[in-house]
Amino acid sequence: EIYTLSLHDALPISIHTPMLVPAFRRCVWREVLPLTVGATVAVPIGVRILLVAEPLLLRWLISAMVLAGVVLMASGWRYRRAPSLAASAAVGGLSGLAGGIASLFGPPVILFWLGGPGDAMTVRANVFAFLGLATAVGGITYGLNGMFTLPLLRAALLLAPVFGLATWIGSRLFAAASERQFRILAFLLCGVVAVGALPLWQRL
Repeated sequence: EIYTLSLHDALPISIHTPMLVPAFRRCVWREVLPLTVGATVAVPIGVRILLVAEPLLLRWLISAMVLAGVVLMASGWRYRRAPSLAASAAVGGLSGLAGGIASLFGPPVILFWLGGPGDAMTVRANVFAFLGLATAVGGITYGLNGMFTLPLLRAALLLAPVFGLATWIGSRLFAAASERQFRILAFLLCGVVAVGALPLWQRL
Protein backbone atom coordinates (compact mmCIF):
# COMPACT_ATOMS: atom_id res chain seq x y z
CA GLU A 1 0.00 0.00 0.00
CA ILE A 2 1.30 3.48 -0.89
CA TYR A 3 0.84 6.19 1.70
CA THR A 4 0.64 9.89 0.87
CA LEU A 5 0.83 12.99 3.00
CA SER A 6 -2.07 14.74 4.61
CA LEU A 7 -3.09 18.10 3.17
CA HIS A 8 -1.49 19.80 6.16
CA ASP A 9 1.91 18.37 5.26
CA ALA A 10 1.70 19.55 1.69
CA LEU A 11 0.81 23.15 2.52
CA PRO A 12 3.73 25.45 1.76
CA ILE A 13 5.97 26.19 4.72
CA SER A 14 6.17 29.76 3.42
CA ILE A 15 2.76 30.36 5.04
CA HIS A 16 4.48 30.17 8.41
CA THR A 17 7.48 32.32 7.44
CA PRO A 18 6.10 35.64 8.78
CA MET A 19 5.69 33.96 12.18
CA LEU A 20 8.89 31.92 12.06
CA VAL A 21 11.24 34.90 11.91
CA PRO A 22 10.02 36.53 15.16
CA ALA A 23 9.66 33.07 16.74
CA PHE A 24 13.31 32.29 16.02
CA ARG A 25 14.24 35.56 17.73
CA ARG A 26 11.94 35.09 20.73
CA CYS A 27 12.28 31.36 21.41
CA VAL A 28 14.59 29.80 24.00
CA TRP A 29 17.02 27.83 21.85
CA ARG A 30 18.32 25.72 24.72
CA GLU A 31 14.76 24.41 25.04
CA VAL A 32 14.01 24.12 21.31
CA LEU A 33 17.20 22.46 20.06
CA PRO A 34 17.09 19.25 22.18
CA LEU A 35 13.53 18.60 21.01
CA THR A 36 14.51 19.31 17.41
CA VAL A 37 17.39 16.83 17.61
CA GLY A 38 15.07 14.18 19.04
CA ALA A 39 12.48 14.82 16.33
CA THR A 40 15.09 14.73 13.56
CA VAL A 41 16.17 11.25 14.67
CA ALA A 42 12.61 9.98 15.11
CA VAL A 43 10.84 11.31 11.99
CA PRO A 44 12.41 8.75 9.61
CA ILE A 45 11.53 5.99 12.10
CA GLY A 46 7.93 7.21 12.21
CA VAL A 47 7.72 7.24 8.42
CA ARG A 48 9.04 3.68 8.19
CA ILE A 49 6.51 2.57 10.81
CA LEU A 50 3.77 4.24 8.76
CA LEU A 51 4.81 2.33 5.67
CA VAL A 52 4.70 -1.10 7.30
CA ALA A 53 2.28 -0.94 10.26
CA GLU A 54 -1.49 -1.13 10.43
CA PRO A 55 -2.66 2.50 10.00
CA LEU A 56 -5.87 2.02 12.00
CA LEU A 57 -3.96 0.87 15.06
CA LEU A 58 -1.50 3.76 14.72
CA ARG A 59 -4.31 6.30 14.64
CA TRP A 60 -5.83 4.87 17.81
CA LEU A 61 -2.50 4.85 19.63
CA ILE A 62 -1.53 8.42 18.72
CA SER A 63 -4.98 9.85 19.44
CA ALA A 64 -5.06 8.09 22.80
CA MET A 65 -1.58 9.39 23.62
CA VAL A 66 -2.51 12.99 22.86
CA LEU A 67 -5.81 12.77 24.76
CA ALA A 68 -4.00 11.36 27.80
CA GLY A 69 -1.60 14.28 27.68
CA VAL A 70 -4.45 16.78 27.43
CA VAL A 71 -6.20 15.24 30.44
CA LEU A 72 -2.98 15.25 32.47
CA MET A 73 -2.14 18.88 31.68
CA ALA A 74 -5.73 20.07 32.09
CA SER A 75 -5.81 18.49 35.56
CA GLY A 76 -3.34 21.13 36.67
CA TRP A 77 -0.19 19.03 36.75
CA ARG A 78 2.99 21.00 36.07
CA TYR A 79 6.71 20.33 36.26
CA ARG A 80 8.57 22.99 38.19
CA ARG A 81 12.19 22.10 37.51
CA ALA A 82 13.84 22.48 34.13
CA PRO A 83 13.67 19.14 32.27
CA SER A 84 16.93 17.37 31.49
CA LEU A 85 18.33 17.29 27.98
CA ALA A 86 17.46 13.60 27.78
CA ALA A 87 13.83 14.26 28.75
CA SER A 88 13.55 17.10 26.24
CA ALA A 89 15.07 14.99 23.47
CA ALA A 90 12.66 12.17 24.35
CA VAL A 91 9.67 14.49 23.98
CA GLY A 92 11.09 15.67 20.66
CA GLY A 93 11.46 12.05 19.63
CA LEU A 94 7.83 11.38 20.54
CA SER A 95 6.78 14.37 18.46
CA GLY A 96 8.94 13.16 15.57
CA LEU A 97 7.36 9.71 15.72
CA ALA A 98 3.86 11.19 15.79
CA GLY A 99 4.81 13.54 12.97
CA GLY A 100 6.30 10.81 10.84
CA ILE A 101 3.35 8.50 11.41
CA ALA A 102 0.40 10.88 11.37
CA SER A 103 1.65 14.47 10.86
CA LEU A 104 0.93 15.32 14.51
CA PHE A 105 4.16 17.10 15.34
CA GLY A 106 2.45 19.73 17.46
CA PRO A 107 0.48 18.19 20.33
CA PRO A 108 3.36 16.44 22.19
CA VAL A 109 5.57 19.55 22.31
CA ILE A 110 2.67 21.93 22.97
CA LEU A 111 1.56 19.87 25.95
CA PHE A 112 5.17 19.54 27.12
CA TRP A 113 5.76 23.29 27.16
CA LEU A 114 2.32 24.06 28.58
CA GLY A 115 3.23 21.81 31.50
CA GLY A 116 6.25 23.96 32.35
CA PRO A 117 6.65 27.37 33.94
CA GLY A 118 7.10 29.25 30.66
CA ASP A 119 4.84 32.19 29.84
CA ALA A 120 2.49 32.19 26.85
CA MET A 121 4.80 34.25 24.61
CA THR A 122 7.75 31.93 25.20
CA VAL A 123 5.66 28.78 24.73
CA ARG A 124 4.23 30.13 21.48
CA ALA A 125 7.65 31.13 20.14
CA ASN A 126 9.16 27.77 21.11
CA VAL A 127 6.33 25.88 19.42
CA PHE A 128 6.59 27.88 16.19
CA ALA A 129 10.37 27.55 16.06
CA PHE A 130 10.22 23.81 16.68
CA LEU A 131 7.43 23.22 14.18
CA GLY A 132 9.25 25.20 11.52
CA LEU A 133 12.35 23.05 11.90
CA ALA A 134 10.44 19.78 12.35
CA THR A 135 8.26 20.47 9.31
CA ALA A 136 11.37 20.99 7.19
CA VAL A 137 12.80 17.68 8.42
CA GLY A 138 9.47 15.97 7.81
CA GLY A 139 9.13 17.40 4.32
CA ILE A 140 12.58 16.17 3.32
CA THR A 141 11.88 12.72 4.78
CA TYR A 142 8.50 12.45 3.07
CA GLY A 143 10.00 13.55 -0.23
CA LEU A 144 12.79 10.98 -0.03
CA ASN A 145 10.16 8.29 0.53
CA GLY A 146 8.10 9.38 -2.49
CA MET A 147 5.10 10.44 -0.41
CA PHE A 148 4.22 13.61 -2.35
CA THR A 149 1.71 13.24 -5.18
CA LEU A 150 0.64 15.80 -7.76
CA PRO A 151 -3.12 15.63 -6.95
CA LEU A 152 -2.33 16.12 -3.28
CA LEU A 153 -0.14 19.13 -3.96
CA ARG A 154 -2.84 20.67 -6.15
CA ALA A 155 -5.42 20.27 -3.40
CA ALA A 156 -2.98 21.72 -0.87
CA LEU A 157 -2.38 24.80 -3.01
CA LEU A 158 -6.14 25.37 -3.20
CA LEU A 159 -6.43 25.11 0.57
CA ALA A 160 -3.33 27.20 1.32
CA PRO A 161 -5.24 30.54 1.45
CA VAL A 162 -7.73 29.07 3.95
CA PHE A 163 -4.87 27.70 6.04
CA GLY A 164 -3.10 31.06 5.93
CA LEU A 165 -6.27 32.93 6.93
CA ALA A 166 -6.85 30.60 9.87
CA THR A 167 -3.25 31.11 10.99
CA TRP A 168 -3.69 34.89 10.82
CA ILE A 169 -6.93 34.72 12.83
CA GLY A 170 -5.19 32.55 15.42
CA SER A 171 -2.40 35.10 15.80
CA ARG A 172 -4.97 37.85 16.38
CA LEU A 173 -6.79 35.78 18.98
CA PHE A 174 -3.49 35.12 20.75
CA ALA A 175 -2.79 38.85 20.98
CA ALA A 176 -6.15 39.38 22.70
CA ALA A 177 -6.02 36.34 25.00
CA SER A 178 -4.90 36.26 28.60
CA GLU A 179 -2.37 33.72 29.88
CA ARG A 180 -5.19 31.53 31.24
CA GLN A 181 -7.25 31.80 28.06
CA PHE A 182 -4.21 30.87 25.98
CA ARG A 183 -3.64 27.66 27.96
CA ILE A 184 -7.32 26.71 27.87
CA LEU A 185 -7.54 27.24 24.10
CA ALA A 186 -4.32 25.31 23.54
CA PHE A 187 -5.63 22.36 25.55
CA LEU A 188 -8.93 22.47 23.67
CA LEU A 189 -7.23 22.56 20.27
CA CYS A 190 -4.97 19.62 21.15
CA GLY A 191 -8.02 17.72 22.35
CA VAL A 192 -9.96 18.51 19.17
CA VAL A 193 -7.01 17.35 17.03
CA ALA A 194 -6.78 14.08 18.95
CA VAL A 195 -10.53 13.42 18.77
CA GLY A 196 -10.64 14.42 15.10
CA ALA A 197 -7.89 11.92 14.30
CA LEU A 198 -9.82 9.01 15.81
CA PRO A 199 -10.83 6.33 13.28
CA LEU A 200 -14.42 6.63 14.55
CA TRP A 201 -15.21 9.31 11.97
CA GLN A 202 -13.84 7.72 8.81
CA ARG A 203 -17.20 6.17 7.84
CA LEU A 204 -19.27 9.26 8.62
